Amino acid sequence: MVRFAFYFLTAHVFCAYALSLPSVESQALYRNFKKAQNGTYQGSSAYCYADSVSMLLKSDTGQNISPSFIEVLTGVGMGAFGFDEELYLSSTDPVSGIRAALQLLGFMAEEIRPESILKLPFAIGPLSNEKLPPDGRVMGDHFIYVFERWADGFLAHDPAGFPNLYVSFERFKMASDNIGYSQTLTWSNVKQIRNLASKNELMNYFATQYRTQSWKTIEDYALTSIETPALLYFTLPTCARRSLDYAAFFKAVLESDLSELFLNRSKLCGSFEGNLQSRLVKLAQNEKKIESLLITDR
Repeated sequence: MVRFAFYFLTAHVFCAYALSLPSVESQALYRNFKKAQNGTYQGSSAYCYADSVSMLLKSDTGQNISPSFIEVLTGVGMGAFGFDEELYLSSTDPVSGIRAALQLLGFMAEEIRPESILKLPFAIGPLSNEKLPPDGRVMGDHFIYVFERWADGFLAHDPAGFPNLYVSFERFKMASDNIGYSQTLTWSNVKQIRNLASKNELMNYFATQYRTQSWKTIEDYALTSIETPALLYFTLPTCARRSLDYAAFFKAVLESDLSELFLNRSKLCGSFEGNLQSRLVKLAQNEKKIESLLITDR
């Protein structure tokens, strides 16, 4: 009886262990599913340019490169600057960031104005968000991934939550106006020409594009304590997410001090508890340490 109980228990444990392991069939199914996703939708409005470029890279090269990794390589989300009584927690603009990310990833892409003959698929931006369908969008710049000509327009994956969005040629033209910091551009026909940049190249890029005295910009803004909707519902939450990605990146390249600082930056940006002014002062102090490690100590 004891021997039977032992065998029964052993068999039960073995079966439970075996069932916990992914079968060869399920592994193959997952691989096939990921392969079938080539060029399919992914999106987050705050990461619209990184999402659009990620979808383009997937369709053109077959490589599944995370939007979060692309976002880090753009350099957008580091540092700070002020404009029109708003605080922007960034050092560069998305267009410059896309160019940098593609280069650092080892890709070359055709970059042209949308008035030219366009080769599908392509990523495009900045677009006037409010001029894209559906009506009622908020004002701002936006990027989308266009993959098919359909009727009198295009089908696009809009990272803001609109997969397979139909955009008529008329609306497409209306949205392709100049957006202050850059003309609307398209990126297409991506080819890989080299390997991913080395750690030294990546760190040098961050150091050269980082806006020095960013901590002072945040500190000065803290004196105003202006709680604008853009700051509370876009700038700070997006900073919290970007900072997590930077923390992961710097951890991966064994820059543990920078990783911890960006993790703290994420917590300071993400928390809605406490006085906004005191949070911004702490954010400025944290930014000063980032600047020191990223620039002064190199």
